[in-house]
Amino acid sequence: GAMVVVFVGVVSFNIYKSYQSEAADKYFNMGYDYSKMEQYQKAVESYDEAIKFKTNFIAAYYNRGVAHEHLGNFNQSLQDYEKVIELNPQDAGAYFGRGNAYNNIGNYNLAIQDYNKAIELNPRDGNYFNNRGNAYFMQGNNNLGCLDAQKACEMTVCNGLEWAKGHGYCNWHYPVKIDRCENKFMQEIRMSTLKTVQLRYHEAEYFYTQFTIHSGPPYDSYFKMVCYFDAFLSSLV
Repeated sequence: GAMVVVFVGVVSFNIYKSYQSEAADKYFNMGYDYSKMEQYQKAVESYDEAIKFKTNFIAAYYNRGVAHEHLGNFNQSLQDYEKVIELNPQDAGAYFGRGNAYNNIGNYNLAIQDYNKAIELNPRDGNYFNNRGNAYFMQGNNNLGCLDAQKACEMTVCNGLEWAKGHGYCNWHYPVKIDRCENKFMQEIRMSTLKTVQLRYHEAEYFYTQFTIHSGPPYDSYFKMVCYFDAFLSSLV
């Protein structure tokens, strides 16, 4: 009677769900293959189908966002990355992707906010620093752009630093790792809304103060002393 009906119903539903999952995976794999062949419109269409069968398919939303970026559909890519963030707020790649989309449409403040979040979640990816540096350069914040470009290059992503040096930026006399001095301060500055001149004065004042604090023993303080003084000089450029 009723027990058999329920049992059959559950089996039928599970078979249906299994079919949905297989179909979603099939279209996802097609989209992935099209992306590798740089046929991004076909990739988008395949990911569309995958999402129809599995509405919470995080990887399909993410990959579709990437494909939309390649097609120049930045608003659509924004929506896809936002969906990924909604489904998984700890996905660093989604914040990075949305930051790229904001960067491409010229909304550098929001791009930097997303890159900040991506770096917070995964500080080991040089691309995150590289692209945040690009956003700073686009804003005219060359000092912060150089800091990020240098950090990215330390992580083997050097195209941003090469671009900057080709445009006359980041040619500091002392090749020290300024960002190692005081990460907390740099985070405060990045969130600052000060104008460039005020920002540089604020940087110079802070770095000079730190230089005087670290001007004596112990020996590990000497590295910070040189580091802060170099940062002080670069903030005056």
